[in-house]
Amino acid sequence: MPDKVIFGVDIARGSSRAKEKPAYAVVVLKDAMAQHHHMVSLHKVLRMAWKERPQFIAIDNIYELAPDRKSLVSMLSKLPHETKLVQVTGGEHPEPLVKLAKEHGITFDRFDPGAEALACAQLVQMGTGHEVSAFEDKTLIKVSRGRSPGRGGWSQNRYRRKVHGFVRQRAREIEDYLNEQSKLHGFTYTSNVAERFGGYSKAEFIVNAPRSAVQISSGKYGDVQVSASSIERDALIFK
Repeated sequence: MPDKVIFGVDIARGSSRAKEKPAYAVVVLKDAMAQHHHMVSLHKVLRMAWKERPQFIAIDNIYELAPDRKSLVSMLSKLPHETKLVQVTGGEHPEPLVKLAKEHGITFDRFDPGAEALACAQLVQMGTGHEVSAFEDKTLIKVSRGRSPGRGGWSQNRYRRKVHGFVRQRAREIEDYLNEQSKLHGFTYTSNVAERFGGYSKAEFIVNAPRSAVQISSGKYGDVQVSASSIERDALIFK
C-alpha cells in the first residue's frame, strides 16, 4: 500500500501581505521519496494538491499562505476535502521550527526554503503539529432554481411551475441519498424547503457530517443549481 502523500511548504520569495504574489518551495513526500518544486505560486500549490490529494500540507506559519483569516478560509475552501493544513510549530503558541526540528533529530539550513519545506513535511510525518480548522464537521446543501423564471404571463407561469418541479425532484433525490447514508453511517440532518406552485423554489439541508463524507457535487443540473459546502466556524481553531 503506498504511503500517504504529504506536502511541505515554505515561502521562498515575497510575502502574503505584499502586492506582488509570493512564491513557495514545495516538497512532496510520496512513496519514501521527496520531490522538490521551486518558486511555485499559490495557485499552482492548489493545483498540485488536487492532482496529488495529499493527506497533509505542512507549514511553519499558516499566514505565509494568506495575509488574514478571511483569505486563509478562502484558500482552505479551495483544497480537496480530505486535505488537512497543519502548522507544524504548534497552535496558538508556536515554537521555533529550528528548535522543534532539532528535538526530533532533524537538521536543516534555515536559509534554504526547500530544506525548511522538507523539515515541515518530515515533522508532520512524525505526527507533530496542529491541524488548522476553519470549518465545522457539518455540510450545507442548497438546491435552488438555476435561473430566475421571469415575471408574469401564462408561459412564464408554466415554466416557473416546471422549474419548481425540477427543484423538488432534485431535493428528494438528495434526501433519499441522505436517508441511505444516515442508515449506513449514523449521521443526521435537518431540512428546510420553500414550497411554491408546482414544487419547491429552494431546499436546504444541514448534514451533521464533514464535507468529505457527503458525496454530493456542486453544479448546475439543467434548471437546478446545487451547492454543497462546509459550514464555516466563527473562528479558526487548532486541533
